[in-house]
Amino acid sequence: MKNGVLLLLTLVFFGACGYAVLPSYFQADTTIPTELLSKMKLTVTKKFLDPESAQFRNLKIAGRNIVHGEVNAKNTYGGYVGFRRFIYSGDINVVVVTE
Repeated sequence: MKNGVLLLLTLVFFGACGYAVLPSYFQADTTIPTELLSKMKLTVTKKFLDPESAQFRNLKIAGRNIVHGEVNAKNTYGGYVGFRRFIYSGDINVVVVTE
């Protein structure tokens, strides 16, 4: 019984982690400058097997040089892997992609 409760609590905790909401300062909805958009796409797709296949959606700018959204690309079998969230910082040219 004790193990069952512990398992249930663990599943609820990790299940809730998958539905994290971005903080309000990442919710800005303004036009992304073309130069920043180009740099972001090059940096995000740099290590993809097929960078040309990248699809972007829900792109938003937060602050001066931070872009976040979702990206999808093809795997080695030629199929799309599904959209993954990413955050790009133009100031330090870093991308964080969630699994």
